[in-house]
Amino acid sequence: VQLAKYFMRMAEKRDGLPTHNLSLSAIDAIKQYQWPGNVRELRHQISRAVLLSNQTIISSAELSLPNHQAKIANSFTLESKQAPTLDDAEKQILITALEASHNNVSKAARHLGITRMKMRYRMEKHGINI
Repeated sequence: VQLAKYFMRMAEKRDGLPTHNLSLSAIDAIKQYQWPGNVRELRHQISRAVLLSNQTIISSAELSLPNHQAKIANSFTLESKQAPTLDDAEKQILITALEASHNNVSKAARHLGITRMKMRYRMEKHGINI
């Protein structure tokens, strides 16, 4: 958890963002996850959560850990009108990343772990113009 907080501070400083904290559920998720990608995966997930978070408290859902995401997906039924589509979720992630990076496409792409060209393609796909 201390390492996660260190990566959080690094991301905040690098991107000029306000200070964030981890919720209790996020701390539990970090402790329970096996981290097959080791420290790099932790750094990436924390940086991504800091960039995409709309609040100063990072929840376990914002960490996007596979086990946690599976629990969220299982809570929706196919008939549910509340479940967002994959395209809707992708579009929202792109918009949030662009807003957090002040519409800097390269910076947003870097934080999402994709190339600038993929970012541009996905923006075009979803009709996002800046």
